[in-house]
Amino acid sequence: MKRIAIIKVGYIGTTTLFDALLDERASRTDLEMFVVSTGTKLSKPFIEQMLNRVNLDDFDCYVVISPNATLEGPTFARRYLKKFNKPIVVISDGPTRKIKDKLEEEGFGYLIVDTDPLIGAKKAFLDPTEMAWFNGFVIAVLAGTGVFKTLQDEIDKMLDSLTTTENEAPYLPRKIITATNAPEALQLSNPYARSKLIAAGKILELIASLNVDALYKTKNNEKALLKASAAHELLNSALKLAYEARELQKAKDELTRFPHNKEGEVLRKITLLENV
Repeated sequence: MKRIAIIKVGYIGTTTLFDALLDERASRTDLEMFVVSTGTKLSKPFIEQMLNRVNLDDFDCYVVISPNATLEGPTFARRYLKKFNKPIVVISDGPTRKIKDKLEEEGFGYLIVDTDPLIGAKKAFLDPTEMAWFNGFVIAVLAGTGVFKTLQDEIDKMLDSLTTTENEAPYLPRKIITATNAPEALQLSNPYARSKLIAAGKILELIASLNVDALYKTKNNEKALLKASAAHELLNSALKLAYEARELQKAKDELTRFPHNKEGEVLRKITLLENV
C-alpha cells in the first residue's frame, strides 16, 4: 500500500481534480490519499497553522499544488515537508519556471504547467460566478489537451518507484508541461487533432499573459478590465479547439483511454467497445 499526501495551497486549474486523476473510479486498492487544503489562502501564517494541525509523517510521498511556487506561502509548505525525508513534488503554473533550478538543487521534483493560466482577478470583474466559469473551462481544456494525462503519468511513475530497492532512489518528476508537449501524452493518431490541441494550449498561454498584464501592468482601470475580459473570452476558443480534436478521434473510434485497474496499473484501450 502506497500513501500520498496532497497539500493544496490556493487554486490553479490543476488543483480541483488532481487527486481524482490518481483514482478516477475510487477502485484502487494499492493507494491511499490524504488531501489537505488551505482553500484560496496563500499566506505563510495560515499555511503553517494548517500544517501543524495534521500528522503528515506517515506518508510515502507528498505533492504540493499552488499558484506561483516562488511565493512565501507555497515555499514554506514544501520546505516544511522536507523534515520527513520523503519525495516531494511541486505542481504549479508558469511563474514557477523562475525557480526551476533552485527546486532541483533543493531536492524537489516539479511539474510546471505553462498552460494553467492566471485568472482575471480584478475586483470589478471577477465575481464567484465568473470564477467558476473560468475554472470550469480551464479544467476541460487541461483535460482535453493532455495536461492531466501528463500529470497522471508522472505521479504514477513516482508512485511505482516507491517499491524499488533501497539502493534505488524513487523517481522524482521534473518536467515543464507546455502547449506543445502535453498532447503527446494522449497518443492521438490524427495529426489534425494534435495540432488543434497545441493551438488550444497556446491560447491558454496567451490568456495567462493577458491576465498578468491586466492585473499587474495596466494602470488604467478601464483598459485593465477589458484585457481581463478579453482573456476570459479567449477560453471559448480554446475549449472549442479541444472539443473538436476529441470529436475527430471519436469519429474514427480512436479516442484512447488509460484507466487504472484496482492494482494501480494503467491500462490502454482505443475503440469504445474494446474491453480492458
